[in-house]
Amino acid sequence: MAALTSIAAGIGIASSLGGAAMSFTQANKQQKLQQEAEAEALKAMIQARGRLDVNYMDALSVQKEPYELQREAMLAQGTQAIDAAQESERGTAAAAGRVQMAQNEAQGGIRTEMGKELTEIERLKVAEESRLRDLQTQLDLGEVEGAQMAARNAQEMAAQATTQGFE
Repeated sequence: MAALTSIAAGIGIASSLGGAAMSFTQANKQQKLQQEAEAEALKAMIQARGRLDVNYMDALSVQKEPYELQREAMLAQGTQAIDAAQESERGTAAAAGRVQMAQNEAQGGIRTEMGKELTEIERLKVAEESRLRDLQTQLDLGEVEGAQMAARNAQEMAAQATTQGFE
């Protein structure tokens, strides 16, 4: 009977050792899974940050062609007005002065419109930069939150597996 009891005790100890080994193996496996998940998360975070580093609004610029066409049309009209004045009896000097004033005013209008377009482009660039900065901040906060949660989960799993191993 004593032999049976010692055999049973030996089997119980072997079973406990096997269970402890399995618990420690499970703890090790959980740590490896955690490391793999952290590596994947880091890779995804680097890719996301890389995409946020590009402000596509920086590629915007003033389309100069419409302004150049408008300027050329204004100059052509001025030339036609001067030619017409030369052929008339009223004289070229007065017409040239009026044409010059009209061209100066039109050129001012072109500059104003171009300035408005430039201002709008700059506003869009700044707004996009602000949006990208906000997204970066959200990523940072999400990363911190995720890291805290992962650390807490890993700590709980490791503690559970270690406790089971000692039990």
